[in-house]
Amino acid sequence: MKWQIDKKNECLTLDKSYDISFDRLQEDNWFNHLAEKSWVNMDDLFNAFVAAYKAANLPLTKDFFAKFKLAYLRSVDGKFYSLIFDLRYVDEKRLFRKAEDFKSEQSLIEEIVD
Repeated sequence: MKWQIDKKNECLTLDKSYDISFDRLQEDNWFNHLAEKSWVNMDDLFNAFVAAYKAANLPLTKDFFAKFKLAYLRSVDGKFYSLIFDLRYVDEKRLFRKAEDFKSEQSLIEEIVD
């Protein structure tokens, strides 16, 4: 994921088309919202927000780190689930899934291990 700080327009730009103005950086939902995007790399996102906070003269707070960590862990958890889910169908190459295919992480692991 590419990002840049635009000091003239006071914004953080992600992947050349996703702009976040400096005055919106501290909104509560950015990390969770962006963690759900397939094009977002969470490591790059962390560096981008740290740079943007510095450029906007905003303090890095404990809350900043706590919110990012929670979003990061949710992102990793979702990716791990996808790895396990896809492992079940590695030979079938299914394009469409049925609702009953979606099971808990633990159920999927039990099916693979058994």
